[in-house]
Amino acid sequence: MKREAPIVLAGIVGLIQILEHFFDFEAIAAVTVELQNWVIIVSAFSLALAAINLAINHTQKISAKKAGAFDSALLLITMVFTAVAGIFWGMESSGFKFVFNAIIDPAASAFYAMAAFHVASAAYRAFRAHNAHAAALLITGVMLMIAKAPIGEAWFPWMPTITNWIMSVLNLAGVRGIMISSAIGMICVSARILLGIDRSHLGLGRD
Repeated sequence: MKREAPIVLAGIVGLIQILEHFFDFEAIAAVTVELQNWVIIVSAFSLALAAINLAINHTQKISAKKAGAFDSALLLITMVFTAVAGIFWGMESSGFKFVFNAIIDPAASAFYAMAAFHVASAAYRAFRAHNAHAAALLITGVMLMIAKAPIGEAWFPWMPTITNWIMSVLNLAGVRGIMISSAIGMICVSARILLGIDRSHLGLGRD
């Protein structure tokens, strides 16, 4: 019963959501709203549990004086300060905004600045013309980079027209193919979960 009950519950909840999406039943709509509210509540408790687990792990790391203990202490101080400021003073308070303006935004900017080097390195390895596909990628990538730069448009006035066609026709066709494939995969996974074939989301495996 402990194994079957979560599978049956997941199937019923998923079926209710599907029926509410395709059929206009007031009773089902009320149930789906209630289920969505419960999802929000469970997500909030999950977030709180994750924060407690994070605090315990980093507290143990600080007490053991392991490498990175200073970073763990800074993380805990920032997390507690942000939680206190948001709960007691509100998200519009100066203390809550200070965390984002002085810590999160600069850290995000630094992260993206460092990621640019990794992107450049990956592009260098990917743009090696070992075969016809790599050569096409190299030519298209160079054309797009030149067309997006102001100097490229000044040198080659005709290039933006070609690159716009590439983005609106070739690239869009590829993106739509990826979206269709992703949608089909999502439908297949959802069907496996609703039928109880895939139980990995419950930690029960396949049997």
